[in-house]
Amino acid sequence: LAVTRHWWAIRIPLTAIFLVGFDLILDPGAVGLGFWKYEGGGEFYGVPISNFLGWLVSGSIGALLLEMFIAWRKPLLPRPIQLASSSFFIVFFWTALAAFSMMVVPAVIGLAATVSIAAIYLRCRYAFDDMVVLVDENNVPIATARKLPTHDADTPLHRAFSVFIFNEVGELLLQQRAGSKKTWPLVWSNSCCGHVMLHEATADAARRRVKFELGMTGIRLKCILPDFRYRAEKDGVVENEICPVFVGFTTGEPTANADEVEATKWLPWETFVIESARVENVLSPWATVETTLLSKDAEFNRLLDEHTLRS
Repeated sequence: LAVTRHWWAIRIPLTAIFLVGFDLILDPGAVGLGFWKYEGGGEFYGVPISNFLGWLVSGSIGALLLEMFIAWRKPLLPRPIQLASSSFFIVFFWTALAAFSMMVVPAVIGLAATVSIAAIYLRCRYAFDDMVVLVDENNVPIATARKLPTHDADTPLHRAFSVFIFNEVGELLLQQRAGSKKTWPLVWSNSCCGHVMLHEATADAARRRVKFELGMTGIRLKCILPDFRYRAEKDGVVENEICPVFVGFTTGEPTANADEVEATKWLPWETFVIESARVENVLSPWATVETTLLSKDAEFNRLLDEHTLRS
């Protein structure tokens, strides 16, 4: 616990050492190519030791300022390790140059740095849409966490959304969740649901996932149940979400993403309401509760009458 609490004290010297290592790779090659030179030469392939000491000091100061900024602003996302991809190619280039120039020490340092950067990238990389936003009881973000590990027997409260899409005759688009899903695999549910990224409007998240899962765009979504929240468990995995419910209307057909959706079908809304009310229904629990609430909502029923030709 003490190590975790004072991890910043380890990061600062490590950052400074990495910057010095980077200069140990780059500077000898730059001097060798004639990009610049140091008056009087230097002890390390034409580079003076004082240059590296300067990097050590300035790197430490820079790392300290960065840690102070992080402690002040308390960012909710992990550091974007994606930035390491650019440094990987820079280090690789100067390492290769050192090797071809027979500068053994810079080449060895560069090889170690290249392998380390690649390992860190593979270990720590993440996609922004793979991070769920954890919130308190007032829906205020308090942290972010990776989606799959977060969903377990004690899943913390996080942001999500749910979408119901209807066609012109009042049929609801249903999707069967892909078998690869960690939560409720192969279970039939409403049109689309998903998680909200940090600093993303919930409606934008809904449109993003509708396009990704169903290949559908241009659907105007209306939030009907902005404060919907639920908690459910299946096979030892819990969903615990603040999950606004959106409704949209379309004249198009879905093109399902096989990685997300096993199958789709259209079902008359009235039929779905009856089926979801049965105790033995095999629908997702959130779809069941949301359907009950929507069926009793005056604004929803007005929209359904306004945008569809139900028989």
